[in-house]
Amino acid sequence: MEFMQLEMFVAVVEERSFARAAERVFRTQPAVSIGLRKLEEQLGTSLLDRSSRTAHRLTPAGEFVYESASRMVALKKEALSMLRGEKDTSPARLSLGVNGDKGTSLVTQLGTKFCAANPDVRLAFFSGESESFLRDIADRRLDAAFLPARSQQEATKRGFVAYPLPVSGSPDGLCFVLSKTGRSHTLRMFEEMVLSEVELRTRSDRETSLRNSRRPAFRQRARKRGVQRIG
Repeated sequence: MEFMQLEMFVAVVEERSFARAAERVFRTQPAVSIGLRKLEEQLGTSLLDRSSRTAHRLTPAGEFVYESASRMVALKKEALSMLRGEKDTSPARLSLGVNGDKGTSLVTQLGTKFCAANPDVRLAFFSGESESFLRDIADRRLDAAFLPARSQQEATKRGFVAYPLPVSGSPDGLCFVLSKTGRSHTLRMFEEMVLSEVELRTRSDRETSLRNSRRPAFRQRARKRGVQRIG
């Protein structure tokens, strides 16, 4: 197995086109097709489901290999950039769906925070409906999506991972939806940041709720002691 074969495979998955993948790895399209076939032969399994209407949908084995290969390619790029003291000229990309206006401010904050920590990543946001976003994630046209909280049950039922995401001023909130497997290295980094934000917001809401629950008891004790509230 050659590293270039893994780079070709990652490029085909992320570009969703053999032609664009060939441009990305500076090879001809036939060379990419041959390289991918050889990789499958060496692994003894198909990585792409060529019988599906989506030509670049991954098989279960392909999802596993893609996750590992994506990390390896990202680490190689990072190491070369550091050794050469050069900025990566081929930034990673992340395509995210946003349903409606609810939580737009939060999504923008998350995107800004992520790009500040990962300046070599380009984020692209798309608006649309929950149902179309779920199809797009399954077909790898989108990496993930922020959907209304009511979509969480449907997303989970259809085999996606859906994290509840509290939104200030909204009783319902959002959910962050992505595939269970076949995630890129960049998507895993974004997922970790979202989970960290969920933990922070959940803790904050819990502390606020606890403080609010204590106030009536405190006022009642204060009245019993003859303490008047000022203001």
